[in-house]
Amino acid sequence: MYVRKIINKEKLLDSPPFTSLIDRIKREEELTVSGIQGSAKSFLLSLISRQINRTLIAIAPTEREARAIHQDISFFLDDQNKVFLYPPWDFSSTDMLAFQQDVELSRMEILCNFIMGKRAVVVVPLKALMQKVIPKKVLEAYIETISIGDMIDRDHLVQKLSQGGYKRVTLVDEKGQFSLRGMSWSQSGSMTLHPSGPQVNWLILRCPRRER
Repeated sequence: MYVRKIINKEKLLDSPPFTSLIDRIKREEELTVSGIQGSAKSFLLSLISRQINRTLIAIAPTEREARAIHQDISFFLDDQNKVFLYPPWDFSSTDMLAFQQDVELSRMEILCNFIMGKRAVVVVPLKALMQKVIPKKVLEAYIETISIGDMIDRDHLVQKLSQGGYKRVTLVDEKGQFSLRGMSWSQSGSMTLHPSGPQVNWLILRCPRRER
């Protein structure tokens, strides 16, 4: 016979132990939580993230455990746009010079979210936590917000995209790419420009002088 324990989330949020835990976190007190196992840890982290207005970082001993926690928290929060897995560089690859684009894209997106103050839950394996990252000042200097209707220097933007790791292609179909067609320019990336940005919207920039 299988027994499934149903948890009333509302009662749990109002329970004295949980409210005390949230209060201590908000006061930035050092504390230890014990006695929970498996997915219950991820469930607790998801509840905490709903109650505090700040980024929550969960550190896992291994990459495998980090992926499992990331999957569980994504399920409990039902919003994968707010849950990220910060991957480590793989230095054990047979080709040490191989470009790990997916890793770079994920790491840059998360670091930029930190700088921009976007609230999220970030799961970090210990291996990734111990690896060096780009200096904060360097990344802050590169970030540039672009809005629809802005007038900008096209050549300067193309140069900046190339220097930031974007790849120029004929047709944009994935993250970190941009395309230049005649006097039009289209990009698949963030509305906020950062190295190898995530894919969100299309931007079309035209030369006003050629359209008069």
